[in-house]
Amino acid sequence: DGWSQVVVDLTPFGDLSGANQVILQTLDNAYALGDTFLLTDIGFNNAGGGGPGPGGTPGTFENGDFETGNFTGWTQIPDAGSNPTPGSIAIAAPPGGQPGTAVARLQAAGDAVAGSQDVLLTQVALGAGSISPGNTIDVSFDLYGTLSGAGGVVFVELIYLDSVGNESGRDFVDAAAPYFPNTTWTTYTGSKPAGANVDGGVTLQLKASCGPVDGCGVDAYFDNVTYTVTP
Repeated sequence: DGWSQVVVDLTPFGDLSGANQVILQTLDNAYALGDTFLLTDIGFNNAGGGGPGPGGTPGTFENGDFETGNFTGWTQIPDAGSNPTPGSIAIAAPPGGQPGTAVARLQAAGDAVAGSQDVLLTQVALGAGSISPGNTIDVSFDLYGTLSGAGGVVFVELIYLDSVGNESGRDFVDAAAPYFPNTTWTTYTGSKPAGANVDGGVTLQLKASCGPVDGCGVDAYFDNVTYTVTP
């Protein structure tokens, strides 16, 4: 007797994107007739891909754990500018004992002469047409890395888009922003209400940013990025 949490890993069943129902069944010969089972808080969590997207539409956010070994679902924006040490975005083996086979690595550099640099990894226009103002956006991610010199930080932002795809506002995921990675994997979470004008959806942006300071460097690793929207 008593409540128990049951978690079922559906990964062995392959691609379930076309599934439209789940059937819960007990075996009569395993339990005495008259046994009563109560179920509550039934839900799904795709930790690797961030779960169902806005409005319950699956597939609007994918590959949050980078276990595909590539950047499927993501858009890379290296901003080399005139910097003689341009930044980079790459899939890397997990450092620091992090489980899994792949993480995202963002590197940025800057100096007093060439200026600052931002390196961006984004998923663009998530939930376009299906997200409403005031919906709750939950974001979680694991962060690890090193900073060198001064002026280096990491930002994680939500950018709200209007009906023609222009930015209508933005929020940091958490009030603690910016983030300063270190060599201990840390999980960060944050929740924000969607902006007033989000007809074009929301862009999730991971940013390694280096100021115009000699010796500035950011070497940031991201893993287990999740993004969900609830009414």
